Amino acid sequence: MVGKSFSPALERALFDLLDDPSPVVRKALLEKLRENETTGAAFLRTVAEGKNRVLADHAAQFMRELNLANPRAEFSDFIRSLNYELETGSLLLCRSVYPDIDIGHCCGFLDELAKRATEIMVPPTPPREQCRILNRVLFHEYGFRGNAEAYT
Repeated sequence: MVGKSFSPALERALFDLLDDPSPVVRKALLEKLRENETTGAAFLRTVAEGKNRVLADHAAQFMRELNLANPRAEFSDFIRSLNYELETGSLLLCRSVYPDIDIGHCCGFLDELAKRATEIMVPPTPPREQCRILNRVLFHEYGFRGNAEAYT
């Protein structure tokens, strides 16, 4: 089936399942897209360039997992889009240097940090106190530190 188009029903099913969190569904999608690489790549590019940003992000992640993405081109496209979002931009920049980085793991870790900070932040929290709480979470609880060897 390589080189042929997906049927409309299959395309709709793939589209509907792109953001499914189930590892079983994700594995099945990867297998289907891998066995139909040319058609799958075209499908994923179409979704990645579409208006639904959530599904576009999932399509881009599938493209990376299937080695169909060009990290530097993705970062350039992000800059040209003028739709700056800190998490996406920083991860795309990081991928341009470290193409094998696990974006899903990074996003999950950032969500974990945000959840922890939110747990101990009682609204309304003034900006100075928010910074203190973020410092506590990042540096004391999670052990972040500067790169003393390569800091210039």
